[in-house]
Amino acid sequence: MTDIAHSRAIIAREGWPWLLGVIVLAIALWRLQVPLGAGIAAATAVLLFLLFRDPARSIPALPLGVLAPDPETTGTAELRWRRQSRRRAEPAGATGRW
Repeated sequence: MTDIAHSRAIIAREGWPWLLGVIVLAIALWRLQVPLGAGIAAATAVLLFLLFRDPARSIPALPLGVLAPDPETTGTAELRWRRQSRRRAEPAGATGRW
């Protein structure tokens, strides 16, 4: 099994506008001497950073391989498909319900 390493930025591309907007807001509020608002905006920026972080992952080169959202926690596994039975469905019990 060979792994394909993908290099990525720390932040996902979709998160940059949100993160930069909140950082600019925090700086503007700090300059306007509104420390509570600046603190809330800074805390929001930290939460957005955590939300839009994009860690580097190694993707297994397996056919039908599964990439877990967090490989350190959940791991990756190979899927094994079983052929399902082609039996006809039969009513369950005496009531005749399916």
